[in-house]
Amino acid sequence: MNGNTGIIIDVNLSEGFIDRLAPPEEWYLRYVGGSGLAAKFFWERGDFDADPLAPEAMLLFMNGPFAGLKLSGTSRSSVAGRSPLTGHWGDSSCGGYFAPELRYAGYDGIVITGRADKPSLILIEDDRISIEDASDFWGRGIEEVNRSLKERYGKNHRTLVIGPAGENLVKYAAILNEGHHAFGRAGFGAVMGSKNLKAIVVRATRKEMSLADPDRFAELRGDLNLRIKEALASSVMRENGTAANL
Repeated sequence: MNGNTGIIIDVNLSEGFIDRLAPPEEWYLRYVGGSGLAAKFFWERGDFDADPLAPEAMLLFMNGPFAGLKLSGTSRSSVAGRSPLTGHWGDSSCGGYFAPELRYAGYDGIVITGRADKPSLILIEDDRISIEDASDFWGRGIEEVNRSLKERYGKNHRTLVIGPAGENLVKYAAILNEGHHAFGRAGFGAVMGSKNLKAIVVRATRKEMSLADPDRFAELRGDLNLRIKEALASSVMRENGTAANL
């Protein structure tokens, strides 16, 4: 389908098990966007009775079909599952570099269950996916860990990291992308902490998406970027950031 890769990473941290799933094409057509696809996955496979911080709880990171397009505003993904803050379904959206990097590596999302027996991170490098020891990062702040991960794996590796709040299961703890883009809603940093998951790190060799009509997209992109640049909402956000909403 071009915009999607058709492959989801499935990780069970308790068993150290990693698989690749190929959802039916119908799911992509009917449940559009990261939050829509995540909701469908949870409906089909999630444990509705599991405590949000239990190993059985499902944590989902999902891209929409535009993530990875070189177009302003499209580099977003959703994290979803049962919120430890409310006990109900929740999702949070985040911008930054993680979503396109995951798409370029060949994946539409990550489904995570279980609990690692020690602090761990998930490392994704194209076809190679592994669960790595992250004990030396546990207890450390997000900016410091983000910096250290890039020193260890490479400056162009993209990161999702939790800090001490997530480790200590603070129910509104955030997950930060590249140290400053936040999955700020619903407390999913605590869900990562409950799974002993300090970080997810991704690096793709390929840096482009497959497009059905590259020439038409280039034309559309030129038009849209101009309109976005001139829009009042864009200029306010550019000058003041998310705080402009206040």
